[in-house]
Amino acid sequence: GLEASWRPYEGDDRVFHGTFLEALTSIAKEGLLPGERTHVHLAPARESPVGKRANVHVMLGVSVERVRACGLSVWESPNGVVLARQVPADAIVALDTLTRRAETQKAQLRALFGLR
Repeated sequence: GLEASWRPYEGDDRVFHGTFLEALTSIAKEGLLPGERTHVHLAPARESPVGKRANVHVMLGVSVERVRACGLSVWESPNGVVLARQVPADAIVALDTLTRRAETQKAQLRALFGLR
């Protein structure tokens, strides 16, 4: 399958996942889960065109180091998407709002993840 073309992700920095307000409460409890996919899709840079959904409300910053510290591998596909089976909630280290609606809730959204 496709996994044979993946290589271990070399970066140690933050990677990113765009999502919607409605998903944040469960993400704060369970982390990022792949849903119908086999892996969570992440972007290697905040402005990267790969690994992001369109029209998202927030951008979550994920610590690659914390994902690995949980014993999870992080991969990179040939098209540049960064992949992990899951992302534990405590590996989410940043939350940036991208819409007015999200901005009005910024403090409470950041508090969900224990962020200042």
